[in-house]
Amino acid sequence: MEERKPKFKMRHQIIILVLLCLLLAGLTYAITELYKYSVKIEYLTVEGTKTQRHITRAPDVGTFVAEHPEDFRKTDVVLTSGEEPLGSGHKISVERPVEREAEIAGQKQTLLLYPGTVKENLRRNQVAVTEDDIIKPALDKTVAADTRMVVKKDTYTVR
Repeated sequence: MEERKPKFKMRHQIIILVLLCLLLAGLTYAITELYKYSVKIEYLTVEGTKTQRHITRAPDVGTFVAEHPEDFRKTDVVLTSGEEPLGSGHKISVERPVEREAEIAGQKQTLLLYPGTVKENLRRNQVAVTEDDIIKPALDKTVAADTRMVVKKDTYTVR
């Protein structure tokens, strides 16, 4: 009986295998490049709103925040849920405080001021007030960039 020669030699099989691997790697790279999102971080401060854009592959807000620690301070409050999935054009809202001097019970103190009212900011800075204390500006006033809070404690006792 006559011996048949294989149609493909071993060298051809190796070349085909390498080409398939390269094709698979190219497809994987192309797919991962397609899954990049343009994300906007919106920093809300008492001085106004500042925005910053990023390109990311992070699947959700929590992963994005973990991958970009340089963009988030310890005192920042991320308002967007960490479990929220990211997509192109997604906005992540962050409250970023500014440091301001305040006078609390005759003592100078540095407070972190967030967007909101005087009452909310005193609570966030763990400044306890009573209804007898003199507070300037008023508790219901919105904090601005130039706000300087003064809390004078009521020290009078009624006999």
